[in-house]
Amino acid sequence: GGGGGNEDFKQREVLQAILLADSFTTTFRPVTRECPKVLLPLVNVPMIEYTLEFLASNGVEEVFVFCCAHAEQIVAYLESSAWSQTPGFVVHTIVSTNCISAGEAMRLIDHRHVIRADFVLVHGDVVANADLRRAIDAHKRRRGKDKLAMVTMCVKPLTQRLREERFGGQNLVFVTDPDTDRVLHYEEHAAPSPPAPGDERRASGRRLSRLPPLALDASLFSDHPRLRVRSDLADCHVDICAPEVLLLFTDNFDYQHLRRDFLVGTLNERELGNAVYAHELGPEEYAARVENFRAYDAVSRDVVGRW
Repeated sequence: GGGGGNEDFKQREVLQAILLADSFTTTFRPVTRECPKVLLPLVNVPMIEYTLEFLASNGVEEVFVFCCAHAEQIVAYLESSAWSQTPGFVVHTIVSTNCISAGEAMRLIDHRHVIRADFVLVHGDVVANADLRRAIDAHKRRRGKDKLAMVTMCVKPLTQRLREERFGGQNLVFVTDPDTDRVLHYEEHAAPSPPAPGDERRASGRRLSRLPPLALDASLFSDHPRLRVRSDLADCHVDICAPEVLLLFTDNFDYQHLRRDFLVGTLNERELGNAVYAHELGPEEYAARVENFRAYDAVSRDVVGRW
């Protein structure tokens, strides 16, 4: 203080996050018929604890937890947890028990008008220790030059063998501009099913799945002097988003899946100019989503092993 009553003071920007507590899948049934997935114990700790700890450690100050299935259990847990009394870290819950897709969830959040600036978008079954400051800074620099730089998605190098055999995840193909890290094409291919019990010998000698041929729009080659094709990346399901991203869901709220529907749809509508970028995590950074029981086992072992 000290005079200057007519000066304009810029309000400090609070880093916000949206945490989707529902995966809108049936992967963990029948376990999740009685308990929400984010409250299932992973190494004796509810999964959502890892995600909230990850957000708090990266400077997030306000989190909006979207609850759908078993919403009352999630709300009760958060209200009785230490997060309800953590200084500088506020957790809000948004409840909609009849929401059926991730796109509809994002549309409902947009209608609340609670997001005021760039925010972190994450699922409640993500376990990570990554430092998001580099990704957030890079996202903001791009936004300063181009307001259509909508999303920065975090990825991590991972061999095909680890992705298929250990995590049971999708095989992904990223096509990016190596000069800007802009994502130009994204494909998911189902990983092969695990071997039957007792088939250890055949499993140890089995070949990895072969990715199908890649078909790219010819216009990509005219618009970008160089392209980089990567099949060695894992999607961390951690995104830094511009607030305008929520408006895209308001127009297309039937997006069932954030990657197969929203991301692919955004990349295919290049004429609108909305851009998605990739941020590669460092070798000492960890981030994985517990999408299935194989990933549950793998991430549990990583936590026990102090990864």
